[in-house]
Amino acid sequence: MDQLIEIRLLDEATEKMNEYVRSLVRNGQYERADSFCEKKYARIASTGFLKKILTYFIEHEEPGENESIPGLSGIYEYVNAKLPGSAGIVGNSSNDANTGACEDNTSDKNTGTYENYRTGEYISINVEEGVTLHLWVSDTDTLAVTVCVPASEVRYSPEDEETKIQPHHDLQISEPDGHEENAPLSFPVSGLGAFCAAAEHIYKNAHRLNEWTKLRCWRLAEKYEYLDYPKEAVLAEVPEVWWDDWLEEASQKDKSDLDFVRKLISNRGECLKYAPEILKSDRKTVLKAIKDFSYSINYAAEELQNDKSFILEGIKKNGQLFEDIDESFRDDREIAVAAIKKRAYNYEYASDRLKRDREIIETVMADNIYYLRYAPADVLEDKDLVMRIVSERGDMLQYLPAGMRADKDVVLTAVVSSGACAAEEYGLGGIALSHALGGLNRDHEVVLAAVGYCGLALMCASDELKDDRDIVRVAVENYGRALQSASARLQDDREIVCEAIRNDGTAFCFASERLRHDREIIMAAFQSAGIEIIDSIPEDLFCDIDFRILMLEAIARCLPQFEDYGEFGDGTSEYYGIFEDYEEAFSNIVESIPAEQLKADPGLLRKIWELAADVDRAYYDEGSNPYEDSHERLPDTLKEYFEENGISL
Repeated sequence: MDQLIEIRLLDEATEKMNEYVRSLVRNGQYERADSFCEKKYARIASTGFLKKILTYFIEHEEPGENESIPGLSGIYEYVNAKLPGSAGIVGNSSNDANTGACEDNTSDKNTGTYENYRTGEYISINVEEGVTLHLWVSDTDTLAVTVCVPASEVRYSPEDEETKIQPHHDLQISEPDGHEENAPLSFPVSGLGAFCAAAEHIYKNAHRLNEWTKLRCWRLAEKYEYLDYPKEAVLAEVPEVWWDDWLEEASQKDKSDLDFVRKLISNRGECLKYAPEILKSDRKTVLKAIKDFSYSINYAAEELQNDKSFILEGIKKNGQLFEDIDESFRDDREIAVAAIKKRAYNYEYASDRLKRDREIIETVMADNIYYLRYAPADVLEDKDLVMRIVSERGDMLQYLPAGMRADKDVVLTAVVSSGACAAEEYGLGGIALSHALGGLNRDHEVVLAAVGYCGLALMCASDELKDDRDIVRVAVENYGRALQSASARLQDDREIVCEAIRNDGTAFCFASERLRHDREIIMAAFQSAGIEIIDSIPEDLFCDIDFRILMLEAIARCLPQFEDYGEFGDGTSEYYGIFEDYEEAFSNIVESIPAEQLKADPGLLRKIWELAADVDRAYYDEGSNPYEDSHERLPDTLKEYFEENGISL
């Protein structure tokens, strides 16, 4: 579905909400307007929006053959086949036909019922958090779908009904409560395919659609409050973010005050959109608008939009202007060179002809080579140029034509230059080997070079080379957690695992089950990573009291060091919070020991108490602690636990 259509549909779905919030503000109901925006508006808007998307898909479906309506189980099978569980399909609900408005249901199926349900049976599809599509058979033997939003999020309390306002200036706006969107949307069975396509689309894009509705209601009540401010108060009292909205609603008399409007534009370029025509033709005013907001060029008079000298002057003010000007200017070499020298990312918006211009290419390479990813394919087939590109930034391999990505010289250069830093900054996309073609991930020389610079590259190697001991050893020396990508055989290789743990103790969690039972390896990992590895230690080891004591001793020996941690904004060290995590781990291990065993073994109890005292002393040895008065020390915590369980010290 085209994004512009989605935006248009959302505009329609939210228009009445805007009008309603404005009526609240004009009647002085600011608190209620804020509450509506923060807690209810986005959800109601989403509900209406989803229904409109469904309608669009169904209305634009190619005519299908008439079909008889299958039973509900048949419909479920059809929908489940089209949407194989990805959209959170829930089976048929109970046959109990509850009445009343849409309500939340506490069952695991997360379904609801409506007063106009004929049987109470429906298929529930969870398309976004708190919103479901209910597909059911209507009284007219057609399929119906209802967009359900939890009523608890859209209803007002009885107190709200008592204080229901009369809209200002006879504005006929009824209070939205979400129920107007719950009217079923019916369609013949031939529309099932369209319904499934819409549901899948909504599921895949729910995060984006949800963000859009949140954006639409952002500080909406505040905006409407400021729209009615007098001109004299705007500069001093209205936040700049609302100046263009204020100007849109301003009277012609206020808009005719050119000096005042210029002040608005000079600080917020978007205001040019609602400025008088005389200002839209004024070069100085438009340049001020462009400096702040490049898209303002689209609000300028046509003669300025088509004036090359003005465009060049505007680019000097704001390089981003290049992407907003007419396409003909983006094919003008003088303008393109000026824009790309100002900001390399403008290369993306240059014409294909100018993207092949060598001077422009060299300009981009000197500034930010990454933007050459927008170069035409034939430009990126020049091996000399490509070698220069990947030698500077290996992850650019992903943007090259297939032939270059299968060229061993190019790939070798890329995997060496991408390095570990690129992987850490850009994730897998920064690992050049992940973009190699032609089976080069099976080439021993290429893969060995790749893991030598970035151990993470092992995940991109072939299964055969993930089982190559030399390659895996180099990878874990470079990046311990590369052990995750090694073959099961090498994850059980003691030497390989020890090397990985020396580099990064948390690599322990990727060792084989056998080696994760090896106490020597456990202690090496604990020495390197501390309590981070505890959750990866097999649970059966903790059944052994000697192992528990071993872990308590390890905690006492491997406590965090004060000098290894920075400070929070209030000047206190991060060290104290980390130390408390170690104390908690110590306490949890002690509490896992059966109380009867502690009662029967005074020596064991004494050992635990001595270790706890050692931990406590290490805490105080670091000097003044800002939380000393309020923090419950480890010995106090254990003492309380012992007293609760009748364990005598």
